[in-house]
Amino acid sequence: MLQDGTVDRLCDRLREYVEAYNEPNEEKRNEKLSAFFDPSNWPETENKTGKAQESFNKSLIKAAQDNKCSVDVAKAKFGSTIKAKWLFDRSKTYKHFANILMYATFRQTSKLGLDFFKSQNKPILFHMSNRDLTDFGDTKDWILKDNHWKTGQMDEKYGSSEITHSEVRHANKIVKQYGDANANLWYVHGA
Repeated sequence: MLQDGTVDRLCDRLREYVEAYNEPNEEKRNEKLSAFFDPSNWPETENKTGKAQESFNKSLIKAAQDNKCSVDVAKAKFGSTIKAKWLFDRSKTYKHFANILMYATFRQTSKLGLDFFKSQNKPILFHMSNRDLTDFGDTKDWILKDNHWKTGQMDEKYGSSEITHSEVRHANKIVKQYGDANANLWYVHGA
């Protein structure tokens, strides 16, 4: 259950993100995005900025060691991801914001993409792998039967189902609507 004002705060944050992301000047855009993702600007983390920096630095050092590169290279390659993960783990507001982008926006645009390419009579190659890049296998039936979100259950770590699961269900609707031969949809297996 969202607390009073949470939706308004999320709308404000989403507007801020879109404005920062669409800044035409690259230097200003980077500054705005850096400020947007600063842990001190998110509820539940504002008094932990020192801890955030310490945690961030440790994660950067680990990323540098794991990838056999300098800390500067690790920061350039993984810095925004590490910061986003830290925020996701510590700020409910940021977790809601990230879920809006991941689950609402990407799910819908990917479904629209499937519909668009079908309407253009272009073949759709659907790569079958999970978030951990493991292959779905020869069957997608378990994805099509999965409906835990309909019973009010949610995965604590990730939210609802995999983004690709939603796309698999939508692709299956296309196949049902047009038939196997006319759907022009091909499942590609592998990691």
